[in-house]
Amino acid sequence: MKNFKDIIYVAEPAAGQTQAFRRAVTLAENNQARVTVLYVWGDIPPEAGGPQGDLREVLRRRSREDFEALAAPYRGRLRLETKVLFGRPFVEVIHEVLRHGRDLVIKR
Repeated sequence: MKNFKDIIYVAEPAAGQTQAFRRAVTLAENNQARVTVLYVWGDIPPEAGGPQGDLREVLRRRSREDFEALAAPYRGRLRLETKVLFGRPFVEVIHEVLRHGRDLVIKR
């Protein structure tokens, strides 16, 4: 079996992803791998916003807070990173794999 060193977990802001994330964590622990929790919002124009400020920044902050809470119990056990991107989800996941040499993508 191949050893994985750099895993992406493609997260969704919906209930029910805890079990899939736990599987990613277990796989990472068994391989001493790093996990990147990645969420991709659809393409949002940079100028979109309102009274709360730039919509992209608001969504980025809220998403990171949600996914940091998901990852918090595992922080001491393995290397975890969270990323929030904007664009077409499948394209951004592919770019992330190619740019950073990720070797496994897990999506619920």
